[in-house]
Amino acid sequence: MKRRLLFASYSRHDREIVRQMCALLRISGAEVFRDEDAIKPGKKWRAVLADNLLRADCVLLFWSANSAASEPVREEYEEAIAKKVDIAPVLLDGTPLPSSLAEYQWLDFRGVVSVSPVPERPMPSTPGAVIGAAVIGGLIGSVVGAILGGKVSPNEDPTVLLSPRELSQTERATLETQFERRFAR
Repeated sequence: MKRRLLFASYSRHDREIVRQMCALLRISGAEVFRDEDAIKPGKKWRAVLADNLLRADCVLLFWSANSAASEPVREEYEEAIAKKVDIAPVLLDGTPLPSSLAEYQWLDFRGVVSVSPVPERPMPSTPGAVIGAAVIGGLIGSVVGAILGGKVSPNEDPTVLLSPRELSQTERATLETQFERRFAR
């Protein structure tokens, strides 16, 4: 069965939270295109972006004050609309969606993650600084299932608790072990 492709569209100022959310989606088995992970040196980045946007089954539009102010993000979602690619706005803060996106069903992560508008308080660049103590139940699987039409077991607890603190080395190791056990194939 062909895996469906999710295309991550986001502001550079939200890169750390998006990087971590995409990593969680990949752990659940999703194929996620994120420019910084996928574009190899020497490639024409605009062409790679355009190709993957057209191949995508769904654009995950990570929406915040930062992405609302980003011209490249606007170009990506307008291209997706024009090419009739599904769009799933992922709300990261209280920034309203523009009218062209208001008809798309969104995913609400406003109470789960924290983003900062630039330049007042830039996002931390340390891995794990934004997604700290995480308890992942079925939420990521639920997101993938909702976007790609898969099924999620009713026994899975769709909760995720995230805090803005850094994980200790022990917490990271424990979390990695839990992920490996939970998503082992």
